[in-house]
Amino acid sequence: MKRDVKRKVKNEEEIDFSNTLTSAFHAKELYDELKVKCHPDRYATDEEKRIIADSLILQIAENKHNYKRLVELRDEAKQKLNINV
Repeated sequence: MKRDVKRKVKNEEEIDFSNTLTSAFHAKELYDELKVKCHPDRYATDEEKRIIADSLILQIAENKHNYKRLVELRDEAKQKLNINV
């Protein structure tokens, strides 16, 4: 049974410890796969998809240690770029 563990810290910001632990073990693998599949150079002949891939790769790089956000980006890439990850 998976629990969603969140705690507030002094500045009232919530920390999702469940995502932190999952990210520690699984984010790098997903990041590595996404950066290859979503790289803008793969879509050099399709201007629209290249622009989408450009935006996605920036977000992927910014969230390379955040598994939850990488999963969201993977789903977005599947939908917009029609890739299998």
